[in-house]
Amino acid sequence: MTGGAVAQQSQPDADNTVTRIEVHENGSARWTIQIRTRLNTDQRVDEYRAFQTRFRNDTAQYLDPFRTRITGVVANAANATGRPMRATNFAAATSIQEVPRRWGVVTYAFTWTNFTATRNGPLVVGDVFQGGFFIAADDSLQLVAPDGYAITQVEPAPDSQDGGTVTW
Repeated sequence: MTGGAVAQQSQPDADNTVTRIEVHENGSARWTIQIRTRLNTDQRVDEYRAFQTRFRNDTAQYLDPFRTRITGVVANAANATGRPMRATNFAAATSIQEVPRRWGVVTYAFTWTNFTATRNGPLVVGDVFQGGFFIAADDSLQLVAPDGYAITQVEPAPDSQDGGTVTW
């Protein structure tokens, strides 16, 4: 490395991604994105633990590119909807989950202000996805309504709905 350049840190290959959007009454939403890597051998566990050490020693190397990408996504959504929006409260962590299978998980989170539109009182989610939202075969997207709110209409139809949570 020369000239002060910093190599972008690599992450283990993802087996699936779980995106959870918890909508709040004020129209903001807390996004949590879990990038999950199956740890099905002792070697993969060892490799993931080495990655965790690198991640924890320099979280900014992983969080900063995520922050830059999401800030751009939110700015594009603000331009498309005409609604002022911001992405704040970024966080990143890594863990190993043992149940029901062993997974290495990198979790990114942020708050998206003015995520929803309001129409005569109800919260309307969706205009920020005008260009679509890609979900790969093994990935999922969960949308969670605020406490006390009912989900009255969903398009496209979710794969499941449980109370105030819909999942694709």
